[in-house]
Amino acid sequence: MRVWLLTVGEPLPIFDGGSPRLFRTGLLAGVLRARGHEVTWWTSAFDHYGKRHRVDADTAATWEGGEIRLLRSVGYRRNLSLSRFVEHTGVARKFAKQARSRPPPDVILASLPTIELAHRAVRFGLANDVPVIVDIRDLWPDVLLNVLPRSIRWTGRIALHWLMVKARFVLQRCSGIVGISDDYLDWGLRLADRKKGPLDAVFSMGYVRRSAELHIDSGVRDRLTELGVDEGRRICWYVGSFGRTYDLAPVMFAARSLEEDGRDDIQFVISGEGELGPRWRDLAKGLTNVVFTGWIGADEIEWLKRRASIGLQPYAAGAPQGLANKLFEYMSAGIPLVSSLKGENEALLANHECGVTYRAGDGQECLEKLLSLLDNEDLRREMGLRAAAAFHEGFDGEMVLDALADHLEMLAARTRSVSRPRPEAERG
Repeated sequence: MRVWLLTVGEPLPIFDGGSPRLFRTGLLAGVLRARGHEVTWWTSAFDHYGKRHRVDADTAATWEGGEIRLLRSVGYRRNLSLSRFVEHTGVARKFAKQARSRPPPDVILASLPTIELAHRAVRFGLANDVPVIVDIRDLWPDVLLNVLPRSIRWTGRIALHWLMVKARFVLQRCSGIVGISDDYLDWGLRLADRKKGPLDAVFSMGYVRRSAELHIDSGVRDRLTELGVDEGRRICWYVGSFGRTYDLAPVMFAARSLEEDGRDDIQFVISGEGELGPRWRDLAKGLTNVVFTGWIGADEIEWLKRRASIGLQPYAAGAPQGLANKLFEYMSAGIPLVSSLKGENEALLANHECGVTYRAGDGQECLEKLLSLLDNEDLRREMGLRAAAAFHEGFDGEMVLDALADHLEMLAARTRSVSRPRPEAERG
């Protein structure tokens, strides 16, 4: 079958140098291609994390996962800015224009966000009798309102009303909704104002592990050592972006408290970048037990996964994430978690007894939860074993991606088996 995948904001093969760690869409493309399907991944030419244009013009390229079509728009410097909406709108318009000149696919999987690209995908699907599945990755536009002070959120609702209208159209008129968690799927069904149907399902983010036998050369260790990582200390590790839904202030409070107490056996390794990076680095000034590595490659991530004692999930109060990707990444390596994310994340940690949760923004409780694991090696080891077991049972990315590919194949076959009149544009 011919499949179109519409997602922006993920690392890309070929264009992002080296061996970038692929996310959900890139991995799914590989699975579908291995099954013999023709895959086209439509995405933005703008690198969301590096804040750079990958190419100077619209570009198409091929890789082992199929074809990638990069659509160039204006880009943006800040995640929360008018320029970002202009960028999304430009990419969506280019998709709509270029899609009309290509043979239509058998099925489309469109991520939300972006709302604009998903909106164009659903309109294309309706016009060309192509089923469209919407994959809810983030609760846009709700998440945009959450970053505003409560006192002025009413102005945000007015300003973002146009996005809400589009999101409701997308979720009401698509063929089916899939979410990365139960809460995400429920949110989509509420916005669509309907009950769950046979084409609605949950496919967690999961995590695809690298081979346990993978050999990591000494250069990886040397690079991290040069950055200040000390494998002789117990490492509390955060890997991810420095966006507005994260809050590393409690972690920095814990680090400072431990250093003041003379605990030189513990180190906090922070891997990532983002708009709040200057703030977190400012809070860590003078601390010898905090290391910022910046963005690191897949080999460095694998090295840290094998040595970290605790995985950190430091979210801000009211963060909308459900079951985040980094949760499963830590679990896959048997790393117990210290988290501030409520809802589904907290319930999963409690049910599987593989982590603890502190109140968002509470540095003292963050410190106490960390010490409850750092000072109890047996408990930490048992939680790690339970984390790995829970991952293998239900969150292995390979199983999740296979199930999602099955879902798309089922929809395409179901659509082909139903005879429908062609759109007006194709008649005659």
